[in-house]
Amino acid sequence: MIDCRFKPIEKWPSKPTPGYMRKSSPFKAGWQQTLDLLERELNHLSAKEITVEGFFRLSDVRNDGWPKSNARPTQPGVILSFNTKRGRMVMPCDSFDDWEGNLRAIALTLERLRSVERYGIVTEQQEQYTGWLRLPEASAVDEATECARRLADLASVSHLPSQILASRELFERVAAEALRRNHSDTGENNVDGLQLALSARKRIRELKGWK
Repeated sequence: MIDCRFKPIEKWPSKPTPGYMRKSSPFKAGWQQTLDLLERELNHLSAKEITVEGFFRLSDVRNDGWPKSNARPTQPGVILSFNTKRGRMVMPCDSFDDWEGNLRAIALTLERLRSVERYGIVTEQQEQYTGWLRLPEASAVDEATECARRLADLASVSHLPSQILASRELFERVAAEALRRNHSDTGENNVDGLQLALSARKRIRELKGWK
């Protein structure tokens, strides 16, 4: 059996399909056939850490990570995600009005994508899967931008956060000015500002890998 875990959905990764636009599932295959197809395609990709997110309640999922036979998600959308050598892939589907149909649609999509390789128009990089690779998390980028903005304010400079983060030299100059302006030796004795500047400088160095 496929090594997979089901869990309640955390966040839908795209714009949801309105209910009135969803169609009845056209698939005649049973649940086990869907699982067999999914297992075959994921094995081809050497997929690891496979999860299926759905609009389940916690009580809908058994202790082994599989949905109970009477599970009835509140919405039909599902998200299949898994790790590959190229990164984590995320494949959502809510085109149909039942969650098992949406999962089968994802499995069939994987099958069709693999069939592209038969004609030799992709390389070993498997470009046909690129559209489903998860983008880098924005949180670290947002945090660095906020820290750079804070340094610019404390230093009373007009440089944009993007400029500060693009140049190690400029970053160090702005950080030094922020520390100077808020150090007790300047007479301003802004303890809070000094701590904010120190924290922002440290965090940017960590996020950018600047030692």
